[in-house]
Amino acid sequence: MANLMNRFMLSCLFDYYDFVRRPDEKTIQRVPDKTLSELILNISLMPLWIVDLCRPWLPLLPATDASPDYGFGFCLARCDPQLTRAVASPAGHEHCIRLTREAGDPIEKERAGKVLRLPLGLRDFRPVFSVKAKHAAHSGGLEASAVVLGLRRMARQRRWHAHRGAFLVDATAIEGALNKGRSSAGAIRLQIMQAGAISLAADWRWHFAYLPSESNPADWPSRGTRYSCQRVRKQ
Repeated sequence: MANLMNRFMLSCLFDYYDFVRRPDEKTIQRVPDKTLSELILNISLMPLWIVDLCRPWLPLLPATDASPDYGFGFCLARCDPQLTRAVASPAGHEHCIRLTREAGDPIEKERAGKVLRLPLGLRDFRPVFSVKAKHAAHSGGLEASAVVLGLRRMARQRRWHAHRGAFLVDATAIEGALNKGRSSAGAIRLQIMQAGAISLAADWRWHFAYLPSESNPADWPSRGTRYSCQRVRKQ
């Protein structure tokens, strides 16, 4: 139950799932060393099993994106904590987050799911970094790496620790894996584990929500450019 309430605890389990899916479940079997190692690691993290359901909501919304043509982008918008809670509530339940449209914004493409439109526009998001990727990688791996980089930057601010929050991404596969807390896909498994390690260390409880690419303010920093008057700090 504790692992389900703090799902990133599941990110250290991989071979364990192959073991429990074996057909001869009623036969006594030797537990493989890798499976045993994963179980010991999970148990050693017992202090992190505690889940505080009264943690305050973050007064900001982070958004990340990645582009194979350049690298990673990360943006933040200040907002009321109640808005963060409103974004987190439908996260992972076939909802699509949209921003308030302004003149000159990209045309919105039709997406599946219910739409939750926020009282924030693209200009309300401040670009935090635009980082060029050092190596070519799978698109899913790049998207997940962008989230990890964003979490690392946020973890520098101690005042943001021990909060609940909503995190905007524009890849549904990454959104699903992060909300699930684990992934068996080799292209993103390591990044999901890294995101989990940072979140557990900072005492965060994240709800990842889907924001389409044309509405994602981090799309421009991820391409090494900027949207309108946004200033991008390259690293």
